[in-house]
Amino acid sequence: SQVQGLWKPNGSSMGEVSLDPSKLVDFHNTGKYSVPRLTTVDETGFTAIKFLNSNKLGNDYTNTLFVGDFHTGKLYNFKLDDNRNNLLLGNKDTNKTAYKISELEPYVFGQGFGGIVDLEVGPDGNLYVLSIYYGGDNCYEDIEDKTQCFDYSSQTPGTIFKIKLK
Repeated sequence: SQVQGLWKPNGSSMGEVSLDPSKLVDFHNTGKYSVPRLTTVDETGFTAIKFLNSNKLGNDYTNTLFVGDFHTGKLYNFKLDDNRNNLLLGNKDTNKTAYKISELEPYVFGQGFGGIVDLEVGPDGNLYVLSIYYGGDNCYEDIEDKTQCFDYSSQTPGTIFKIKLK
């Protein structure tokens, strides 16, 4: 690939930062590539994204962006700018890169979902989270800190969670 996140791949490492997508394939003028609004370096696996277009979680979450993470089982929530084109990331507004998973902690809405694979807003206006297994990242024996580790071999085949106000 020509770009991965904000970088030109250099083998399995990050290479030169590339913020100019003009030389990338545009799918025969049917698509448009833009640089990521957020990229991560450490252990995240964003797999699902959904705008909540209802007030079922209260006005603070209406028209915000929810993002699921396959590897950590966390559900993130991001506020958007007035044009709904960019995430409001505090001091990350300029570089849009989280180098450590701890930098995303202020945006954690919930956790313990397992390997999140999809998010949907149902006809009832509630947010639903689909996850598979108990988690998303394999627990290899040589991993010392297993707190962020979820075993693929769990007997739980999948779950749909309904997110609602208490």
